[in-house]
Amino acid sequence: MRLDRYMKENIFDPLGMADTGFKITPTMRPRKAAVHIRKEGGGFTAIDHELDQNPEVFMGGGALYSTIGDYLRFTRMILGHGTLDGAQVLRPPQWR
Repeated sequence: MRLDRYMKENIFDPLGMADTGFKITPTMRPRKAAVHIRKEGGGFTAIDHELDQNPEVFMGGGALYSTIGDYLRFTRMILGHGTLDGAQVLRPPQWR
């Protein structure tokens, strides 16, 4: 199973994270925040940055697009020891 499908089926859907994924949907694009880079001489400037929307491999280390609301749901799941609103997506550590 590809990583994008696994994460959607086992993390994003159970947690109700409809605005999170490896690809930007048409409804997400207008809400996308700009990436800021440092300008020569000081200050920052916004650039429109987007990863390849059809990559050969989905990277698990930093290629997701999301929203504040979805990120907060994920954070609440972590604070809930792997569970949010009855959906358990992480198991407790076995070494306790």
